[in-house]
Amino acid sequence: MPVRSLVILLCLITLTVACTPQAPDPYAQLSVAELDNLVEAELDNENFSNAADIYAHIVRLEPDNPDRYRRHGEILSAASRWDESVDTYRNALKHFPASEPRIPDIARDLALTYAIPLQEVDKAERLLDLIPADRQLDRLDLQAVFAALRNDPRGALKLLYQASQLVDTTAAAARIDFHSALAYHQLGQEENLYKALFQAVTYSEHLGLSRMIADFWFEIGGGTQ
Repeated sequence: MPVRSLVILLCLITLTVACTPQAPDPYAQLSVAELDNLVEAELDNENFSNAADIYAHIVRLEPDNPDRYRRHGEILSAASRWDESVDTYRNALKHFPASEPRIPDIARDLALTYAIPLQEVDKAERLLDLIPADRQLDRLDLQAVFAALRNDPRGALKLLYQASQLVDTTAAAARIDFHSALAYHQLGQEENLYKALFQAVTYSEHLGLSRMIADFWFEIGGGTQ
């Protein structure tokens, strides 16, 4: 085809695409409160991926609210959209100063996402620097996860025992129980494994953690997805 004809054809294609009417965004005119209600409805029906897509609009409307990033990452994790969850947490770490009180929680959630579903322990370990010394429970818990994933389940359980003495919320208890289950599985201690998993499921409030627990349950033959 002559060059002139090719250029004309490309121009026509570009104009056609540009003139094609785009479907209106159904969420563009909704308030944050209305979007929150839609998200909760989707979560109630366990439509996690839809909820995550809607929640992205909330993050865009409230870009300076760190809780929005963390919740979005959590919902993406519930949908097993782990890479997108990582991107959301990382965007939060870039957007907010280290002095922001929510940064340790976001860093912890990101570290666990890297370590468990993505098996990128090296990246997870580097996030320990964002967990301050007065968050000893989180530091011990993360170090235990890293030990378990590096095939040191006994070392992991020692760290988790220390962390368990500091537990002050059911959310923290759920994390400790689940991570203990990972170590018990490596040791072949089935009774302790299932006891820890049961407690983790009972206490879990974080959607991403619940997804990790479910995936682990299926991985060890507890059911089919």
